[in-house]
Amino acid sequence: MRPNPQIFLEPSTIPLKEGDPEGILAECIAIANPAPVIKWNTGDFTHNIDNSVQQHENLSVTVVSKLKMKPLRDLYGQNFTCVVTQMQTEWKQEKSVTIWNIHFAPYDVRVLVDSSKGNHLEFSCLYNCNPVPLNFTWKRVSNSGTEYIKATNHLTVPNNMNKVLYVCEVRNSLGSMSGSTYIYSKKALQNMLPPYK
Repeated sequence: MRPNPQIFLEPSTIPLKEGDPEGILAECIAIANPAPVIKWNTGDFTHNIDNSVQQHENLSVTVVSKLKMKPLRDLYGQNFTCVVTQMQTEWKQEKSVTIWNIHFAPYDVRVLVDSSKGNHLEFSCLYNCNPVPLNFTWKRVSNSGTEYIKATNHLTVPNNMNKVLYVCEVRNSLGSMSGSTYIYSKKALQNMLPPYK
């Protein structure tokens, strides 16, 4: 009785920037006799594969299948499946891999405010990007002018001003984007989401 195929599945660690040409996201290797067949399940995402085959002296066959796609930020964190079958048998096995090598500038930046802290307002700057942000730039815009505030993605300020715009800019190595919240009064708060870039 022949042993079941050996399967190895690894995500690529080579960064792919959004907008770059097609690149490798993962590699699936299967070793078996009879020869294994590799296919990929990527859902609604279009993909290409680059396969190589090597025959060994013991009649086993190694198939290396590289999953290739055009880098898109929507691919980040997606799970894709390597499906391995074997010629002349009903054997089948699937292994999944999570994609982390897609790099993209910040987007969907939002500023949320928590007014339940008594005399203080707590702001949170939410974002999506990879790699992680290099810095956050906050500014407060009022009738008195623009004031820059040093902080992380969280900011706490006294709740003592009306008609003030708080803006958070998120920047990583690929770009930046801002989100904002406008404070009409101490008792009335309204979140404003910026349009996507």
